[in-house]
Amino acid sequence: MTPDLSAWTDFLAAVAGATAALLGLFFVSLSLNLEKVLAGNGLTERAEQALIQLLAALMVALLLLMPGLSLFVAGSGVLVIAVVTGIIGTVLAARSLRRAKGYGRVYTANLVLFELAILPWVIGGLLLMAGNADGAYWLAAGICLSIAKAAFDSWVFLVEINR
Repeated sequence: MTPDLSAWTDFLAAVAGATAALLGLFFVSLSLNLEKVLAGNGLTERAEQALIQLLAALMVALLLLMPGLSLFVAGSGVLVIAVVTGIIGTVLAARSLRRAKGYGRVYTANLVLFELAILPWVIGGLLLMAGNADGAYWLAAGICLSIAKAAFDSWVFLVEINR
């Protein structure tokens, strides 16, 4: 029997629904405080980073829900999404760190949390490419960490930005 990801269908469907809803709510939280976000201090880049992190989780879930994908193809797709997300997110975090007047520690922590959330995606993608369906557990960890970080960022843009 060839290993596959069929046991993950319910989880992936839940991730797709949850991240799509969170993306919408995140746009609402940004629009409520748009002037403050655009005012500087690296908040624009941090918002973009959170958005691509949620979008990447949605894309991975939708990719893995496609029927008939081999583990190699699924892992390759995940790896591409993870690497592109990682590069873009790291560039955005570095840019926001340069603009973070007086908030260097906060933005450094943001960068570290972002990298920690993306790393399991890379490991999971590589394991899937190697034919090991257990890479899905690494993906689940990365997705959960990414959603948690993006939810925290949503809180920052909805509540903390007004303090």
